[in-house]
Amino acid sequence: MRNPGASVFTALVLVYGAGCGTLYNHEIGPCPKSRPDTFRVYGGVRKDLEEAASVLHPRSDAVEQPAARVAVLPLAALLLAVDLPLSTIGDTIGLPITIEAANRKAQEDTLAEKGTPGD
Repeated sequence: MRNPGASVFTALVLVYGAGCGTLYNHEIGPCPKSRPDTFRVYGGVRKDLEEAASVLHPRSDAVEQPAARVAVLPLAALLLAVDLPLSTIGDTIGLPITIEAANRKAQEDTLAEKGTPGD
């Protein structure tokens, strides 16, 4: 007979790890809108890798808790193993939208740097 706890854990990992980096990159879901690090080309993959790096190499101002890090590493590795391929697929499918949005952001940034006429 199967372990019901393992089944629930697997279901949670699949639901919550379903391309979260891509959802974040495209501002889909309950996350705050208009963050500066959204609509990057392959931004979902980049976000997943940034989060994985933050687990492996915490910020220097973070309190070092080796026991907590050791406990989190297997879960982080599992989520990354599930989420990274899904984010890669989602980012590839969303490339036309992402490229257009990234170009628009770049144009807005350029206009903001130059200032509006009459300033």
